[in-house]
Amino acid sequence: MDREQRPCVTPRDSAYISTLRQVHSILKSAYDDRPEYEKYLWSLPRLSVPVSPSLSDTTLNFRLVRQLWLREAVKAYLRYCLAIYAEGTCRMRLQSLTRFSEFLAQERPKATAKAITRKLLVEYLSYLPKRVGIAVRKTDVINLRTFLEIAARERWLPIGSERMIYDEEVPQPPKPQPRYIPSAVLDQLNRHLGNLKAPWVQMILIFQECGMRIRELLQLSLDCLTQDARGTFYLRFMQGKMKREHTIPVSQEIARVIQEQQQVVRGRPQSSTLLFPNPRGRVFKQYTFAQRINRLAYDREIRDANGKLFRFQSHQFRHTVGTRMINLGVPHHIIQRYLGHLGPEMTSRYAHIHDSTMKEKLSEYLPGTLVDVTGKTVPENGPLDTGDLQWFTRNVLAQALTNDYCAIPIVAGPCPHPNACLNCAHFRTDVGFLEIHKAELRETERVIAKANANGWVRQIEMNERKRSNLFNIITSLERAHA
Repeated sequence: MDREQRPCVTPRDSAYISTLRQVHSILKSAYDDRPEYEKYLWSLPRLSVPVSPSLSDTTLNFRLVRQLWLREAVKAYLRYCLAIYAEGTCRMRLQSLTRFSEFLAQERPKATAKAITRKLLVEYLSYLPKRVGIAVRKTDVINLRTFLEIAARERWLPIGSERMIYDEEVPQPPKPQPRYIPSAVLDQLNRHLGNLKAPWVQMILIFQECGMRIRELLQLSLDCLTQDARGTFYLRFMQGKMKREHTIPVSQEIARVIQEQQQVVRGRPQSSTLLFPNPRGRVFKQYTFAQRINRLAYDREIRDANGKLFRFQSHQFRHTVGTRMINLGVPHHIIQRYLGHLGPEMTSRYAHIHDSTMKEKLSEYLPGTLVDVTGKTVPENGPLDTGDLQWFTRNVLAQALTNDYCAIPIVAGPCPHPNACLNCAHFRTDVGFLEIHKAELRETERVIAKANANGWVRQIEMNERKRSNLFNIITSLERAHA
């Protein structure tokens, strides 16, 4: 599917040609003993530069920088950048400088390094609007200015050190708005999910709830799911952009989806540490996910409000989750924590900063000690019981029962003892339900009195156990919060 949601056919060479091309590439690489930095095509894995395995392109190509004098300076600059910035940032800077090279080839084909003057750059600022949109223009102008300043400082180019592009010349695009998926489009997508094969269905369901980045989803580890003392499930994953572990609560339904996928992977003859390995046990490529979901949109005619075929982009699910949380009244800083933004700037696309603090919310929803059916204090799970994660549980998932929490694992199936929570080992409760327990104790004593008057032995046995448990629970909670 192309950008306009039209099916396109890519012709393939015969297997003989493909094999010959691969052999040629391997032999060429094997006999090219030059240092990687001297080549026109840099292999980032050979340079030990971290690259997401979900990306197809793991190289930096300098062939499109046509001027030899500029190419050498750009290579020196990118070598400098790779030691400081992420692969994606370096790739974007190379793209910006490649466009500057295109400008020189068209407008000044015989230009040398000495031709880079203030006058030339003003011409380039006039050229860019014909080539790219305002958001890309801003990136290109900033990247070119940074390159020229560092090239002058490091003497990669014979140019002056004075600034040749000023702040007021950097284009200012309008504030970007969230690119969320309309609810009508999501409804159509969910109706047709059955036409997709596993694991694409599971990926889309996780996307819709968790708002992860595509590389984070594709690289989920097989043991990404964990559970706290209250029975709430959490999803742990590495945030590729921030290079840190992130934990968010997930609903029972998503936990079940993950557990089913875990069973599928563990049942394969080929072992894997990934939750969603491809048939070869490796990470799926990002473009494969895009092709699957957009082919479904084409085949099933998933359209927007204007009747146009909708084109899905993986990051739209992330924006959709942020927008939904705002509509549910979740405070700005909680969304920032949930989505893993380093600062409020990215989160500000969804809403203004909320005035209340997390601790005020916690005082409403996290009264304290957790006890089981016998009144015994249940130890909580350390990192899973931090305040913000528990706040998510109460406000984003809202799975608490009327007077307790259920800690029974989903894999155990539905509860075999409906309406018998106060006699169940999976029961969990805290001081927030204390008044409910006291009221239930009074009602239980009334039932026992009536059962004694009528000689109902079975009812007396069942309710006396319930009364004992309620008494232990109330005593433990009152003692813990005296």
